[in-house]
Amino acid sequence: MDGSGCERPERNATRIVCFAFHDFLGGCYTHGSLKRHAEEVRCMEELVQVGERILLCQDLSRSYLLRMKPGATFSTHQGSFRHDDIIGRRPGEWIRSHIGRLMLILRPTTHDLMMKVRRKTNIVYPKDAAQILLRLGIIPGSRVLEVGTGSGALTIALARAVGSAGRIYTYDVREDHLERARQNVSDALLSDRVEFALRGPGDPFAQTGVEAVILDIPQPWDEIEALRETLMLGGRLASLNPTYNQIERLATELHHHGYALIEAEEILFRRILARAGKTRPEQRMVGHTEFLVYAARTGRLPPARGKEADAAEAEESVPEELADTIELVVSSGEAEVQDGDVEAVLPAEALPLPKLAAGGAETSGLCGGLGAGLAGGSAGKAPADLSVSGAVETEFKAGQPLSGALEASKEEAP
Repeated sequence: MDGSGCERPERNATRIVCFAFHDFLGGCYTHGSLKRHAEEVRCMEELVQVGERILLCQDLSRSYLLRMKPGATFSTHQGSFRHDDIIGRRPGEWIRSHIGRLMLILRPTTHDLMMKVRRKTNIVYPKDAAQILLRLGIIPGSRVLEVGTGSGALTIALARAVGSAGRIYTYDVREDHLERARQNVSDALLSDRVEFALRGPGDPFAQTGVEAVILDIPQPWDEIEALRETLMLGGRLASLNPTYNQIERLATELHHHGYALIEAEEILFRRILARAGKTRPEQRMVGHTEFLVYAARTGRLPPARGKEADAAEAEESVPEELADTIELVVSSGEAEVQDGDVEAVLPAEALPLPKLAAGGAETSGLCGGLGAGLAGGSAGKAPADLSVSGAVETEFKAGQPLSGALEASKEEAP
């Protein structure tokens, strides 16, 4: 069986050995003739075999996935195509129907196998599946857990990616979904790489130490606790969900359970019509399908030591009293509070605005009152663009320390 999941007859490998042995003993063939024989046998291996699945393509939008059976016929509006006329041909060749219409013979790709599955549910599109394979680092030999089998389209992509040395463990809550997925995976000749199982939400998994987990279910946060022993430390997780509410809650739960590198993305896909002199995008496109959430499982954080612990403690401490050393500067509608190394910038309207008194006259202005009232001058007037808050009002006379005014405002505040 090769990478495309196709059975290959053993006689081809035997024929290569026979050709080489005959050439060695008889000496009647040159090195060039041996190469021609090997090429002939290699070409025979590439021929369409009985039982193989092939793709008959009319154009980009119309193609048909068929399993080759001797004596069978496939009929479309383009005419009838005999399987016997396809078996033994090489992929890439053209074949004509009984009415002379052409079809192209190809071997199916992973994209074709995914899009051609028999389905009762929505499937994961190739655009999302490809990104998941890359982001989770799924390679030949990987062990992957899938929750939410559906029709098995993503299962096929995963099974082809992990190869014969890897393993896919896929779960679903409905037996009819599992049965349909089993058939689709079997049609792709990948059943030996996949284990199917029925399972309820939150139930424990039988596997431990898998490298990657994919969740394609409505409430993925319900599975985080069950994955504690299943996903290895450093293993990657991906979840597919269609709404903002779902990915927001999932990201929150992942953070609470110690996952790191949490991020979400969306992939939009649009084809381009590439034609001489009139290249443009297609009017239709695959827009929103799913949001993709990724995370990595981590261990507990190590305890802080030395300077790290001192820095953490300093960040948590907040000065309780700054009134004795406050310098208030009003500039451009902002008040800047300074106390040695402590500096904070606050909007002027956030501070209690005192009543200023100069020579017994009261005024509600802050700017101008500070400029004249504190110095003993005439009553200041507030700028036209400065609104006065009446929530907390404090009276003080010219020359009174500002810290005392602020203390008074605290005492008089309701």
